[in-house]
Amino acid sequence: MDVFLAGQKKRVNPAQALGKGGEADVFDLGDGRVLKLFKPPEHPDYSAFAEEQTAARARLAEHQHKLPAFPKPLPARVVVPEVLATDKGGKRVVGYAMRKLDGSEPLRRFGDPAFRRAGVPSSRVVSVFRGLHRTLGALHASGVVVGDFNDLNILVIGEDAWLIDADSFQFGSYLSSVFTERFLDPLRLGGTTAALMPARPASADSDWYAFGVALMQSLLCVGPYGGIHRPASGPRASPTARVLQRLTVFHPEVQYPKPATPYGVLPDDLLHGLHRLFVEDARGAFPLPLLDALRFSVCASCGVEHA
Repeated sequence: MDVFLAGQKKRVNPAQALGKGGEADVFDLGDGRVLKLFKPPEHPDYSAFAEEQTAARARLAEHQHKLPAFPKPLPARVVVPEVLATDKGGKRVVGYAMRKLDGSEPLRRFGDPAFRRAGVPSSRVVSVFRGLHRTLGALHASGVVVGDFNDLNILVIGEDAWLIDADSFQFGSYLSSVFTERFLDPLRLGGTTAALMPARPASADSDWYAFGVALMQSLLCVGPYGGIHRPASGPRASPTARVLQRLTVFHPEVQYPKPATPYGVLPDDLLHGLHRLFVEDARGAFPLPLLDALRFSVCASCGVEHA
């Protein structure tokens, strides 16, 4: 198929996508940029799914207005749409070109115990999150909310964290419709529910909640709702019930996972901050001094890094 970038024709073969997601395919343009093409309703991936076809149609319709209105400038470590990709007539937006990040790895890897043991110190994790904190704060100051802040749409190069998938950001009248369950702020839920589905729009507060989830996961290799609920009596709570009841890994009836780093390696003030966020529903920007004060050293007796 042919698409046009600033009037220049680019031929792409969907079978040769650099990466594939639920909503788009990504192609290497060979000039330091990649091309993200949104899947149309007739895309083969949607052939047997009428609901997905409807969602793709609605998404494309919104992008006709949302992407041309994308706010500028945004923080340096946000991978923004640089040039819109259109059809031959230049009127229909089908995707966009953006910067290619070579040598990056998703933030999710930092929550993998094997990856951390392979030589990724906690000091590097903290440096990544200090920079990510600055980027997220600057993004909010620009009137933009990430919405679907998760550990796959953040890529890390060295100690720099980059936010990607900017087309799903929330700004102006354009609400973010996508979410990742593990990073979903419980305060966005609508009371008792059988599934974790947002009933309220994303906000700066929900972004900071997700930031806290990613931080905890990257430092301890477990998120707030990891582990196994083992009550003294009665049935175990379902994963959804645990979130609704705030039965986190800090709860005495939750068995902490063995592969995770014991949370006692973190200083009390940081643990208190995480407890306030996940158990007491405190919101607002994550306190940067809690990150700035962190210093790690390896314990001579147990070999584990302690802050």
